[in-house]
Amino acid sequence: MNTSTTDTTQTPRTDEACEAMGLKAFVVPVETSRQLERELAEKSNEVARLREELDRLKRGCQGSCYACEPVGAMNLKLEAEVARLREIVERYRAETCPSEKDTSTETCPSQKDDQWRELGPDEMIQEGDERTDFLHGLAWRKVENSIGTLAWKWTTLKFRTLRPLPKKKAPTK
Repeated sequence: MNTSTTDTTQTPRTDEACEAMGLKAFVVPVETSRQLERELAEKSNEVARLREELDRLKRGCQGSCYACEPVGAMNLKLEAEVARLREIVERYRAETCPSEKDTSTETCPSQKDDQWRELGPDEMIQEGDERTDFLHGLAWRKVENSIGTLAWKWTTLKFRTLRPLPKKKAPTK
């Protein structure tokens, strides 16, 4: 092998094959070309596999402690479920509200934002109030098991009500 060619070119094997055949032009023999193509496919597959493995490591699904791997796998399932539910919510909104800009209660009964107000942290949750999971942006729905508790106790939920603001208590002396 000619070391001067090998050290200065980006295609040393191709150059070597051409020199061995006495060719001055870059004509690659068929067998060399096939071998290079097989090796390229092998390396491309290895890169794809390593990228998948890196992604699994980043998500905690592989190479973590015995407790983290199941959590990583569950996170993947939950992400897929959240994506599915978001798609359902978007379809519902598209069917219910003909226009995203139109939020009047006559044409879009699911959006009564001009009448609703968010509950303060010290307000009691009551029948008729609604809640949403603010972390995932889910649709508003009627409260169920949170009635009778204070809003601040539910750290991942947001509450809204149609009730007027509570009257301020006069300070006692």
